[in-house]
Amino acid sequence: MLILKILITTTITIYLLAGFVYAFYLEIKGSTKLRYFLLNMITGPFYVYYIWHSVKTGKRTSFNEPRRKNVRILEGKKAVFFDLDGTLADTAPLWKQAMESVLSKQDLGVYSATGFFKSGDSMDSIWESVLAYSQSEDKPKVKDLVDQTNAEFIKLLPNAELQITEGFWDLITDLKVAKKLKVGLLSNTPENVVLEVTKKLEIQSVFDILITGDQVKNRKPNPEIYLKAAKNLNIKPKEALVFEDSVIGATAADKAGMSIIIVWNREKAQYEYPQSVYEFIADFESILGFLDKSYNEVLAESLKAIRESRKS
Repeated sequence: MLILKILITTTITIYLLAGFVYAFYLEIKGSTKLRYFLLNMITGPFYVYYIWHSVKTGKRTSFNEPRRKNVRILEGKKAVFFDLDGTLADTAPLWKQAMESVLSKQDLGVYSATGFFKSGDSMDSIWESVLAYSQSEDKPKVKDLVDQTNAEFIKLLPNAELQITEGFWDLITDLKVAKKLKVGLLSNTPENVVLEVTKKLEIQSVFDILITGDQVKNRKPNPEIYLKAAKNLNIKPKEALVFEDSVIGATAADKAGMSIIIVWNREKAQYEYPQSVYEFIADFESILGFLDKSYNEVLAESLKAIRESRKS
């Protein structure tokens, strides 16, 4: 019995120590936030084993997935689709402010959106969470709260300092003018709000196709919005590249069978996204000129440039 206790204690200690190393690595790398340290510590070793087992059984090709080092991401593509909130502009602070304003006018016993508001989630699901938490007997309808939030967002928008993600204009020029690709804007947000945001960002005339959350039966993470866009452009899903920021949006694109690049704000760890994600970027500027080249080709060109600079 004593030997068994020692064995169990030793096993748990080694597991937690390995978990601590894994969580500390993620923190140093910046792949997750400090508040998730304990969760990563507990689940980390299991996740590493899962990845190792997937590599061993051939379900993943390497520990470095999802990056596909020999793939030209634009090869065979006929269209590029963009999400709006979080991808083309950081609208989260404005949405949270709008939600706080609506909350202040309600008698729900909830006084802050913190803890409920999550980037990528639909406003419907966010308000559903608030109402589920509230102890109030006289609760308004989710639709009414969503409509009020949308109206408040539009009201705040004109005075907001909203900037397009860096590198967007150079990227869109390359895609539309140089490469003759179709580009689309596909957002869970309702059309009336999307139109106001595109006006604010001065991108209302950029896109060949616009589909919003109120134009589909099932919103992201359901793939309907992406499949509808592909059908409208008469292309196959595999012929589209998607820029997303949220796990929900990436999941929708993944289910649709499209290639994905994530505009990553570090709010979610990379392993929470679908394995099919090609790359994580901070902004569009970082990939200018690289989309029609594989990672290995870019690396080879960089090494060649370094060697030539040393010769001169």
